Amino acid sequence: MLYNPKQIPEAAIEISNLIKDGAICIGKAVDELDILKKSRKKVTQYCAELHDIENKADDVYEHFLIDLFENQKDAVEIIKQKEIMYELEKATDAAEYVGKIIKTIIVKYA
Repeated sequence: MLYNPKQIPEAAIEISNLIKDGAICIGKAVDELDILKKSRKKVTQYCAELHDIENKADDVYEHFLIDLFENQKDAVEIIKQKEIMYELEKATDAAEYVGKIIKTIIVKYA
């Protein structure tokens, strides 16, 4: 809304879905923390899934940038779309960081 792009790129929808998947994954990992001493397998899997989600988002972002700079001719629109996508990709980075924090918790309480 702040940037008001002419159109929302398909890649933005893809990364938004990955952000949603990451949020669900974080929720599941946090729910498992109370039984961490019994089994840490699921929590570890969720952390690995967060890493995979972030890698997928990186791929989507990189392909988006390539396409943007090859096909978009409006410089203002390039800036808008690039900034929107950058912020979305940062959200997946943050989700992966949460996974790293959870891994640290696993190590400390194992």
